[in-house]
Amino acid sequence: MPSATTAPRRSPGLRRVAALAAALLTGAVGSASAADRAVTVLLDRAQIMRFPPSTETVVVGNPIIADVTMLRNSGEVILTGRGYGDTNLLFLDGSGRLLSETALRVREPPSMVVVQRGADRETYACQPRCQPTVTLGDNHDFFRENVKDVKTRNGLASGAAATSNGPPGQ
Repeated sequence: MPSATTAPRRSPGLRRVAALAAALLTGAVGSASAADRAVTVLLDRAQIMRFPPSTETVVVGNPIIADVTMLRNSGEVILTGRGYGDTNLLFLDGSGRLLSETALRVREPPSMVVVQRGADRETYACQPRCQPTVTLGDNHDFFRENVKDVKTRNGLASGAAATSNGPPGQ
């Protein structure tokens, strides 16, 4: 009978299971930290990011989510958030070899307020006052009216003649 100070012996199979569990846990922690290192860009905003030396080509996984403009002589790219979601960037050398891959997230700015009216959604930019804004996923009529107002305002700002005799919506 073993004494109270003697540790029980583990079978080789149990040690293998424990080692496998530790390896899986370490892998899960490693991938979570890689996800934490993703570059986050705000919707409709541009951000500058450095790329690896020897990069000749930059590929964005989903161009609906983000746009990338390479500034060749500076070692930087400009990332622009185009739609909500996650995608990736691939940095390739002149031979097409992968130099680096970066996860990219596009999120809404913190100043956005979403108003849900049943199935319909409206979005407002609130800094410092809330104003309607054109945002993906909004109710079709709300979106269309805001686009019309923005076009009218931009036309007035550029000196183009307005087709209405008053402010937008009249």
